[in-house]
Amino acid sequence: MIDLSFFSCWLFLVLSSGIFYKSYSILDRALIKYYPKYTSYDADRQEYILTNMLKSIFLFLMCLAFIVNIIKGTINLYDTSNWGTNIIFWKNLVAVYTSTDLVGLIRNKKMATTTIIHHYCVLIGFFMISFK
Repeated sequence: MIDLSFFSCWLFLVLSSGIFYKSYSILDRALIKYYPKYTSYDADRQEYILTNMLKSIFLFLMCLAFIVNIIKGTINLYDTSNWGTNIIFWKNLVAVYTSTDLVGLIRNKKMATTTIIHHYCVLIGFFMISFK
């Protein structure tokens, strides 16, 4: 169903993908400056390192958002029947996770086939969830 949650999660996907993509150059400069060993790796290895470090940061921020919502009482872990009232939050969380896989597919050229399949499954899942 196309509603506010649909537009919100697609907007979140675009914005978080842009932020995630731009973060590569920022983190790359920081690693070059502060970790000399980083420059000894080839470009594919550096891209792999950047992808995983950034994904870890984004997942950490997603965890913080989840914890803040638990503390505020907007999410009750024991009453999942109420989670539908927070549909925009959940879809936006899915969009942020999806953005890490989407940008990873674009940026990281050397991935295991199983990782590529996982990323495409996440994209398909996001597409289906966005219409719910």
